[in-house]
Amino acid sequence: MNRNSFQNIAVGMLISLILLSASGHCQSVNPYQAIDQNRANEILDMIKNLPEEKVKPIIEPLVKYLQSPDQDFHTEVIIAYVISRYNNRFLNTKDLPVLIEWIESVDFAGKPDDDLDWMYRALNNTGVLLKDISRLAESQSTYLKAIAVLRSMTRPDKLGIGSLYLNLATVRKQAGEYNSALEYLQQAMLIFNDCIKDSTLSQKANINKAKLLNNKGLVYQNLFNHEAAIEAFYKSIEMIKEFNITDEDMVYTNLSNSLIELNRFVEAREVLDIVLNKRADAEPDDRIRFLAMINKAQLIQLADKDELKALAELASMARIIEGQANPPLDLLVETKLLEGDLLRSTGNYSEALLRTREVLKLIATGPGDADIENAPENIRSLNTLDLINLLLLTSRIYRDMGEESGQIDYIRLAMRNYAATANLIDSTRGTLLQSSSQIELSRRQESSFDEMISVAYTLYLRTLDRDDLKNLFEFIEISKSAGLWRAMSDSETKSGIILAEDLSLEKEIDIKLSEVQGYLARQSASSAKNIELIKELEAESFRLNIKKDSLIRTYETKYPDYYRSKFDRSVISLDQTAASLRENEVMLQYSMTAEAIICIAVSRPESQVFMIPLDSLTMARTDFLINYMKGGYSTYNGSEMRSFYEASSGLYSILIQPFEGMIENKELIIIPDGLLNYISFDALIKPSGKAVKHDFHSYEYLIREHIVSYGFTATLYQFHPVHKKEATRSILAVAPVYKPARIQSIEFLRNKGDALPQLSGTLKEARSARESIGGRLLIKNGAREGTFKNICSDYTILHLAMHTLTDREKPMNSCLVFTPGSDKTEDGCLFSHEIYNLSLNSNLVVLSACETGSGELAAGEGIMSLGRAFLFAGCPVIIMTLWTVDDKSSEKIMSGFYSNLIKDQPIAAALRNSKLAYLAAADQLQAHPRFWAAVLPVGQNLTLDFPKPKSYAILWLLLIPVSLFGLFVTQCKKKSPPKAGI
Repeated sequence: MNRNSFQNIAVGMLISLILLSASGHCQSVNPYQAIDQNRANEILDMIKNLPEEKVKPIIEPLVKYLQSPDQDFHTEVIIAYVISRYNNRFLNTKDLPVLIEWIESVDFAGKPDDDLDWMYRALNNTGVLLKDISRLAESQSTYLKAIAVLRSMTRPDKLGIGSLYLNLATVRKQAGEYNSALEYLQQAMLIFNDCIKDSTLSQKANINKAKLLNNKGLVYQNLFNHEAAIEAFYKSIEMIKEFNITDEDMVYTNLSNSLIELNRFVEAREVLDIVLNKRADAEPDDRIRFLAMINKAQLIQLADKDELKALAELASMARIIEGQANPPLDLLVETKLLEGDLLRSTGNYSEALLRTREVLKLIATGPGDADIENAPENIRSLNTLDLINLLLLTSRIYRDMGEESGQIDYIRLAMRNYAATANLIDSTRGTLLQSSSQIELSRRQESSFDEMISVAYTLYLRTLDRDDLKNLFEFIEISKSAGLWRAMSDSETKSGIILAEDLSLEKEIDIKLSEVQGYLARQSASSAKNIELIKELEAESFRLNIKKDSLIRTYETKYPDYYRSKFDRSVISLDQTAASLRENEVMLQYSMTAEAIICIAVSRPESQVFMIPLDSLTMARTDFLINYMKGGYSTYNGSEMRSFYEASSGLYSILIQPFEGMIENKELIIIPDGLLNYISFDALIKPSGKAVKHDFHSYEYLIREHIVSYGFTATLYQFHPVHKKEATRSILAVAPVYKPARIQSIEFLRNKGDALPQLSGTLKEARSARESIGGRLLIKNGAREGTFKNICSDYTILHLAMHTLTDREKPMNSCLVFTPGSDKTEDGCLFSHEIYNLSLNSNLVVLSACETGSGELAAGEGIMSLGRAFLFAGCPVIIMTLWTVDDKSSEKIMSGFYSNLIKDQPIAAALRNSKLAYLAAADQLQAHPRFWAAVLPVGQNLTLDFPKPKSYAILWLLLIPVSLFGLFVTQCKKKSPPKAGI
């Protein structure tokens, strides 16, 4: 009897048995007792060896059984596992709803360990399938339930839990939540390291640890940290060799990616040769060999500069992959995208477009035919990253065709695909739960937005059509602070839709997370780190993040209106911006791409555009000016003063002068980008056609002719929270003291004493602010973090004259430093992540003295400063500093500012007038821009309405005659004789 005949008889017998059981013809009470472990293994063998049509009749009655209520748990979990293996083997999604419904409803509490093991394996398989079809949220939930199942065992399977964390890290990586993926990997690493100590588990634990290091390298690749990725891959390879693991070639292939990215071509070639030589005789469908061949083709293109040979290699691979019975979709898509890009770069546009259509057929989902030319915005795909790459490739092909042929229609096709790409990137941002992931997405897509802006500018230049100008403005706007805008608008939407109890729970989790992050920051800075405590804190942070993720996931079904709104975070349009401006205002919207600075000047009646190529001279002037204003040079040297004038006036001539006719007698709103975020436009000097006297008093600074305010973006500039209470008090002014002994008593601050000198002028500054406006002082030992957090929401103005500690690597760990050691319940460091959790009702926050407007420049997001945190917390206007300011000059400027503010001058006007008064009175030394130009108003030029301090002079004038009259009456009573009694 041949193999096929035997299989057919076996299948027939098994089906008959199952159908008889299902009909109730078995004597057993439970008709499915025949499906025990042995019978399950028989079915699993058939799933492994037979085609789907032979196995499907066996599975169908099992699926029906799983839908029946109140069945035997032991039988259920075995059947669920069998179905999950069938689904994974044949990528069957038809039965997934039944399996997921069972997973969500089944109660596993108190069940035997053997049954729980079956259930865990069923959940793990289902999680894998959900991940493979990009249903990532469901995959994550399934894995988390599998962990709960393992933890409920009398002897929890630690190795299994670690493996599930490893799988969860893959899900988070695939979702674009890279920092979350690293957290899962860290938890898995702790478990594997613990298992290695157990001789019965050590071999498997080492195998899993090697896999983990490979996955860690892949996460770092997605974070563009290729040095860290290479380190992780090499550690994985060391373990693979030490413990005779068979995955070495996969890790080598991944390693070659990072080596190529860092232009370490010789090493990359050596690594790829190892893989390809070892796998020369591998099966035709060998996945690792294909990946290595793809990398080799890229190496040929980049290192050998031989595009035609690389193209031939990719075309050959595509044919081999397509010839397989079940071609791997992801490899075929990657190969064709690379092939299409090479065809584009060699000018073969028709073939390149053909590849895009082939990829579209592979990845598009949904009804109807996808149309990448006429309706790219309607294309849907389970793999968002592939679709983004496809749309970008199509855009670049049409862009190149338009540039080469001069035909505007091609440029318009490019623009349509770029617009679809931008919308897809933004909707993807809406699916990300962590702000760090949203920021990372902005960073990853920076070059894509540079392309969009460049093409949009080219199109407008050709047509001078206002609709094309609108598109250019929109592309510039969505390329900036997109993560911050989404977070702020999301918070505002939640306030109007989500129930108070859920918002309260989310807030509670956020506050606990913030506390844990603060403890972690302090432990990381400690000279005597408590490793065990750090592990506990990381585990608690991990647990809280999972709890928050789970809560946010419930919003999808609980609040469908909110969930839909997550994908619509439209930025302000050009027309809306123009309409929002006053007659005397002009907004200068800048975009700094890799090749040019583009500026759109917007006013109510008109808009103008200007482009400046980003040459080496402009970059040199920008770098010089940033450092010079901070006092980074011997700034009073005559030669360097002339260099300052040349740099400042040179930037004025390209950033401001093109719009001089439009901005005359107008207030300016500056929306900077890139390195321009570090420039104080106030101190840009208007070029003079005559001989210039080089002293800091005589320069024609921009601020002499214009009131200047700033914004993160045009959208954020106009944004005002709706769900915000009215502050009841005027100003809360805070000025700590920094005594060395107190600083040394705080572990986190102990090594930062040099960054916390005493600020002699801030006490006077805070007192002056309170005297001008009225309110409350928190000074010296009264400047406590806990007190501030308890009362800050009551005040219209918050004035914080204190030191800032900026953490450029981890911006959320930047902090404001209150009086060290004065607070029993707080450490005196108000971290950025704590500020995000404040609910401020203030209209103005003044961050005086230190570089509160400084921080890491994140691509696509701008400066990651403390100012962003206060904006998110609800304050629309922030006065902050680009560099550390001398506290005496700060005191003078702030004193003048509040004096002007009390006279009903708008914020930016009050600050500008105070700066001009300071300049007029300052000596040559103090007139240097480093003393006054750092202080900038970010947000609308509002006139604040707050309770004015009462004038007691009139009261005293009234009180004097009243008192005299009272005294006279008293004296008269003393002199009058007593009346006779009745």
